[in-house]
Amino acid sequence: MKLKLIPVCASVVLAASVILTNVIKGNNAGAEQNDENISTKVQISSKNDPTDVSNTQKEIYNCSNRILKESTAPDKSTKNDVFYMMLNSIDYFDKASGKMMFKSYNSEYIDTVEFQTIISEVESYSEYKSYKSKESLELNQPEVVNKQYCNKDKFMILYPNTKEYLDKPEWIVSWSDVCSIPDSDRVSFIDNVPCYNYRSNPLNVTMSNMCLFPQEFAFGFLENQDNWEISGIVDVSGNECYLIKGILSPDYGSKFNVTYFEFMVSTKNGALVRYEGFDENNKITNYMYTDNLKFDSESEEIKEYSENKGKNCSDLFRVENNEEEKIKQLKKELN
Repeated sequence: MKLKLIPVCASVVLAASVILTNVIKGNNAGAEQNDENISTKVQISSKNDPTDVSNTQKEIYNCSNRILKESTAPDKSTKNDVFYMMLNSIDYFDKASGKMMFKSYNSEYIDTVEFQTIISEVESYSEYKSYKSKESLELNQPEVVNKQYCNKDKFMILYPNTKEYLDKPEWIVSWSDVCSIPDSDRVSFIDNVPCYNYRSNPLNVTMSNMCLFPQEFAFGFLENQDNWEISGIVDVSGNECYLIKGILSPDYGSKFNVTYFEFMVSTKNGALVRYEGFDENNKITNYMYTDNLKFDSESEEIKEYSENKGKNCSDLFRVENNEEEKIKQLKKELN
């Protein structure tokens, strides 16, 4: 079995999205980008036993071929419970669907992603759009659009604006590729420098680290538990959430122009349902909002590949040995 680790040297939260956004927008220079805002938070190798479930929380069977964990009841949860649930959110759900919108202080763009995913089936769909202004968002005039379809061992990216596509099966991460890392090993130190161990992301959804699997947010914003509090329990469009309020150190917060922040984190699985970052004048400088976010039995089905023909993404890949036919199908979708 191969085990994929994500070697991220990132300003926790932003670097991964900066690199990924460059790939999404077709900018090959993204891999070479050296942003001076990027911090020294890194991933190191760790224990690779995917069957390890070294966690005190109860386990339940909730899907065909995975064991899902059950979250601690909100009235009994500690900061540690919330922190580690965010770091391991993929252990608490198998299916997810919804839409997220993200804006970073360091980017002029507003990004949106509509998605559906099933981890155990290695199937997903996501539609990414990038808008240069609020006005273009309101008019639904994105500068960049792509659609990503994942089905088992096939991963297709369509670019409707340029009528191009990529076939990238090497980008797929399945559940069997994901390492289990004991909570005690998620943060370690080498020569007094903190090292952050990231698990691979099996969601196969564009920018899912912003919402569904928020490891960067947890490491960057919640590691120092003296800087935040659980202020209550709130409902966000049917998702019961912890309301977390906190501050960032001046050194770290200056990377995003964030002095104070609020998280709304699912009490069921640790997904980040809403995030707002504020500057010293209490102005929102960064945000991530979700819409129609659903999990497991409430999750929507994977979007069909060709709505006109009633085909799903798996039908596209049945013609993988007939390149001419595949191109015809792609052209139909793009047109």
